[in-house]
Amino acid sequence: MKKKISMFLFLLLLFYVIGCSSANPTTLNETSIYDPLTFNFSSMTYTNTSYSDVLFGIGNPMDDFSILYKVSQGTEMPQEDYVVVEEILPVLADIKKESNYSFTYLMTMSSEDLNSLALENTIILTLTEIVAFNEMKTILEDLKSSLVTEDYSISKITYLELRVDRELTNEEVEALILIQKYFPKTAIATTTTTTSESVFYYNAYSGVSSELMDITPAPPTEEELVKMEIAYNLLESLIDN
Repeated sequence: MKKKISMFLFLLLLFYVIGCSSANPTTLNETSIYDPLTFNFSSMTYTNTSYSDVLFGIGNPMDDFSILYKVSQGTEMPQEDYVVVEEILPVLADIKKESNYSFTYLMTMSSEDLNSLALENTIILTLTEIVAFNEMKTILEDLKSSLVTEDYSISKITYLELRVDRELTNEEVEALILIQKYFPKTAIATTTTTTSESVFYYNAYSGVSSELMDITPAPPTEEELVKMEIAYNLLESLIDN
């Protein structure tokens, strides 16, 4: 446990050093564990968020699409649809990764074009997967036609509870708040530069430039690190899932 805590502290310190080496921030992009998550059809996840969000990138298409269906329809996905999605979605994720195309784009392709793209990326589709792809397109179209704006978003706590299939404990929520507090934040730093007087206009020229940077507050205490490990283990289990 001490080894894990030490490694986590090292990572936080690394971000701290990187952040401090940049210009002073003027605007912070604050992120809270109570912010909503919005489903993104391009990534087929809820966690295509900002880098300053501790939940960034922990989603996976199969789980997140199932959650979208359950939250928006008020019921679990029918077993026959779940089998279809489970058959093709991981394959599409592999094609997406190799081709750099979004899920949104892949779902507009014909089965022939998808098969050609898969072969270009050394992925061989089975007949069952091709049939599942066409059925998945129908499932997706039917679902989208029933969605209203409110269906796309859920709270982070609800999302995590649906991923782990249980209610989060108070200790886990407090740990998530704490780990988000120390997670690097995106900031905008502005720098003003002044040149010497112009030989033509006899006045000084000032220019303002801005850049994105990462900052983090002072490193956590040992006691805080022990609490944060609860959140670390929770998030790690989702990444490995």
